Amino acid sequence: MYQTKANGIQSPVADVEKADESGDVRRERRALRAEELVKLLEAVPDHYRLGYQMLMATGLRRGELLALRWGDLRLNAPHPIIQLRAATTKSKRADVLPIRADLAELLRKAKADTQDGDAVVSMLPRIPTHRKYLIAAGIPWQDDAGRRADIHCLRHSYGTLLSKGGVSPREVMSLMRHTDLRLTMKVYTNPRIFDLSGASKSCRST
Repeated sequence: MYQTKANGIQSPVADVEKADESGDVRRERRALRAEELVKLLEAVPDHYRLGYQMLMATGLRRGELLALRWGDLRLNAPHPIIQLRAATTKSKRADVLPIRADLAELLRKAKADTQDGDAVVSMLPRIPTHRKYLIAAGIPWQDDAGRRADIHCLRHSYGTLLSKGGVSPREVMSLMRHTDLRLTMKVYTNPRIFDLSGASKSCRST
């Protein structure tokens, strides 16, 4: 879905920072709109793009994606899946995630002659580098409510766009791998992305 072209070489020095706070739940994130995700991918250089596409299309967390190995993917199954290893997930569960058809095709091309034990994505940018891509895409780091657009916001975007696309709350909860529906609906679905005006019209009395 989000296939674009971009060029860019990032100095490794720019990736140095005191700490990576992308997994800090105390930080409020926001969901990006579909058009913002496309613009972000246009700004991301080739060596990071597959990682961003994976985060956008699966809802994986940063650490989960970096721990993913080619042997965890079932790309030639009738319905391609990711078989997560319990030791690599936040919940310590061996969950299964579906892989969208377009992403599965990208992954088949990227796999080439890699081995099952090789990392699917070997690196993701740190916050300073990610912020440069946001600037290039014209996406603010924080919105007017102070919510950030760090890499973990891509997980928020995934959950929100699932809901916006008509996926039921229970299915979104399952795809997000939550055990509490309240977490899914309160934290990982951003009402600003929904057409609330249109939704309210459908509830008017006749």
